[in-house]
Amino acid sequence: MRRQFGPPGWQPPNVKPGKIEKPKLAKKPKQKHDPKHLASARELRDRYLEHVNKDATALPTASGKYEVSRCLWKRQVPTTQGAARGVTLGAYNTREMAGHSHWSKIKRAKGATDAKRGKVWSKIARKIIIAAKNGGDPRDNLSLRYVIDEAKGVNMPKDTIANAIKKGTGELGGENYEAATYEAYATGGVALIIEALTNNRARTAPEIRNILEKAGGNLANSGAVAFQFTKQGIITIAATSVEEDRVLELALDAGAEDVKNLGEVYEVITSPIAFLKVKDAIAAANIAIENGEITNLPNNTVPVEPEAAQKLLKLIDTLEDNDDVQSVSHNAELPESVTV
Repeated sequence: MRRQFGPPGWQPPNVKPGKIEKPKLAKKPKQKHDPKHLASARELRDRYLEHVNKDATALPTASGKYEVSRCLWKRQVPTTQGAARGVTLGAYNTREMAGHSHWSKIKRAKGATDAKRGKVWSKIARKIIIAAKNGGDPRDNLSLRYVIDEAKGVNMPKDTIANAIKKGTGELGGENYEAATYEAYATGGVALIIEALTNNRARTAPEIRNILEKAGGNLANSGAVAFQFTKQGIITIAATSVEEDRVLELALDAGAEDVKNLGEVYEVITSPIAFLKVKDAIAAANIAIENGEITNLPNNTVPVEPEAAQKLLKLIDTLEDNDDVQSVSHNAELPESVTV
């Protein structure tokens, strides 16, 4: 039974008998995008540079200079072509110059001695063996195709690639390898993700722990470091081979997330899903690709002093010299004075 307030028949003042209407809340006006949609990546770049007074390095940080990312595509704003592609002006992406350049890592690999190159081939062969277990045809096995492209990028012989595929499919005898990921910290709080392929975890883990402890680092618990990185595809193109506007146009049309001009090269950033589509689009335009891979990129970087940076690079070299270690990702912001 409904409870009655006040004497029988009483109603609150200024309220008519019957249904009591709730006050209507004012609706927030819908945010409208600028009607002048950007018809090309060039217009976006020009408008951005006007925003920063045409000075792409005028945004200082505590650690030095910023390299300004030319565009950060968000597939939200419709363009004149009707496709859902565009940007939210004002949400510009910046990354530190020289602090954490994937290209610097590639240059170190390209400058490796013949002895180290042989070790790189051996490590990629393990990747091929693992990938080929799901099928030896790269047209039906994207993971295998990624690794074969990586092998070609370091001039791995065709016979070595073919033999590794046969070992993976079982046509040739070989050892069984499994993937292992180790999370660690180096001196100065630098986070590391160490990816390995091993046939004996009981051997690999102690070896990595020993290398880290000798350099003042330590292994971390699972999950302590991984959240600080994001898996992304990186496609590197020599800046002398193509105009920047052409790279921007191709990257946008194919679904790239970001394009960075590092002076010497352009780096096209993609999601892992869009990596192959973007790479094929660039290759179809007869543009030479220096390198392409899916790797761990840091969400934020940690500045380190020159002396600590040299020790970190030495630690990474020691880790990569281990036969089981495939790659080492870090979030250090290296000073420009440090020889990479």
